[in-house]
Amino acid sequence: MRGRSTRISARRKAADSCRDVVGVSAHAPEQPSCNGGDVSQASLQPSGKQDVTLTESHICPDAEGSVGEHLEVEPKVIRGKKRRERPSRGGQQPKRPKADADVEAKKFSSLEIEQIGENLLNWYDAVHRELPWRRNPDTSTKICNPEASAPLELPASVFAYRVWVSEVMLQQTQVATVIDYFNKWVGLWPDVESLEKATLDQVHEAWSGLGYYRRAGYLLSGAKYVVSNLGGKFPTTAEELLKIPGVGPYTSAAVASIAYGEPVGAVDGNVIRVVSRLRALEGDPKKLTKIHHRLAKQMLQRSRPGDFNQAVMELGATVCRPANPKCGECPLQDVCLARKKVTEFLAQGGSLDSAEAPSVTDYPTSVKKKAKTEQTVAICILRVVSDGKDENGGDENSGGFFLMVKRPEKGLLAGLWEFPTVSDIGEMDDKERKAAVVGMLDDRFGISVEPRGKFQLVERKDVGEAVHIFSHIRMTMKVESLVLKGNRRDVCVGEGEEMKWVASGDMPKQGLSTMVKKSWKICQGHAKTSKNSIRKYLAVKGE
Repeated sequence: MRGRSTRISARRKAADSCRDVVGVSAHAPEQPSCNGGDVSQASLQPSGKQDVTLTESHICPDAEGSVGEHLEVEPKVIRGKKRRERPSRGGQQPKRPKADADVEAKKFSSLEIEQIGENLLNWYDAVHRELPWRRNPDTSTKICNPEASAPLELPASVFAYRVWVSEVMLQQTQVATVIDYFNKWVGLWPDVESLEKATLDQVHEAWSGLGYYRRAGYLLSGAKYVVSNLGGKFPTTAEELLKIPGVGPYTSAAVASIAYGEPVGAVDGNVIRVVSRLRALEGDPKKLTKIHHRLAKQMLQRSRPGDFNQAVMELGATVCRPANPKCGECPLQDVCLARKKVTEFLAQGGSLDSAEAPSVTDYPTSVKKKAKTEQTVAICILRVVSDGKDENGGDENSGGFFLMVKRPEKGLLAGLWEFPTVSDIGEMDDKERKAAVVGMLDDRFGISVEPRGKFQLVERKDVGEAVHIFSHIRMTMKVESLVLKGNRRDVCVGEGEEMKWVASGDMPKQGLSTMVKKSWKICQGHAKTSKNSIRKYLAVKGE
């Protein structure tokens, strides 16, 4: 009974605005406030619960748990031999494939297309938000801060670059978070030529905290491609944009339509949700990709393709939301088949308390997500202190240096810096875990903590643990602090690995992932209580 009541409650909320059956006017769209409201960027990933199960591998497999507004949705391409159609018997036409028949049955009428275009663009012009990557020449709303939008005088190629950067940042990340990162980014690299000169570490530092770090690498490699192969000029068509590393069908369509006005439909998670409800599409969304793209293309307004694409996505992010949609504020409510099912059910005397009551949130069909993989890792935050002088004559007694190593260029958090880590320790007990860490330090760095080794043990202590959620992994981090006295030049890494020594005060500049930041914060909390004992140890040993 509890599950049923929860479902009924959800249906009540979803159908609140559908109670006004024929003859009752809908509420006018809410106007955005000058303090920034809750109107999200068109390309943001859906805020809150994502009702369309699309794996984050559509974007980058190292996703760090943040849910945003864009899901890069790529149509499935199947290659094979072309099937020759056999002549039909009795002069009958060959049967239309089921997928094509479904598309034909769900197509918009010419009147619906006209109504969608007019109503949606009028709504968008009235309620859009000023964002630093967006131009709004057709605005009808009062501009709160004109400087918050992209300057109209920007050259087309520079504007395309900014749209590209914003689209990549907005994949799986909320617009409120992206604004500051975007402004910082274009302050450092205002165009593709300046970005091309940056290093991967610099890019990671600017990206730190935004999550899904592979996206930053894609921007850098994409900039290098545009400069070296295209003379720094962005392609003007979606087809050519697809040749840039890391650019998929959604991003290419978004940039081409917004920056250059090419009439191509951009399909992300928001568009899938809007189209699914407009046409009441049933079934696994991943199996309806062809229908989503055809319907998005059909309803596209060719006179303003960029604004229309942004309007559909913004509608999905702010009104046609995954949960608790604001149907009464929707400019497309009169052509929405999902809403029509609810109003007809109520008009026939149906009750929302009924388990059979339809709901707008029935679309798109929810698909059960795969459970996250459980993984436990042992993180060793190693600090080496010395009572001698470094090669520049500086005093190393002040706090020593922390060892950091670069992750492999492929896989989870590719190319990012981390503390020495033993991956996937499973069900090891504390004794086994500590032994595994000692073995890892010896094998990878030649560091021995034995009494007769090159390093003297100052302190080794478990400092805590934390859980970090990736898109596909639930990772438990067991963190220990290890302080050694010795010469850090005696530490070396094997072939193919990179390491560096970082002073405590320089750690915030390293472009650390959120996971590494968590482990560092745990260690810092312990360091406050152990600092005096370490200083005392060094003072005694130095006598």
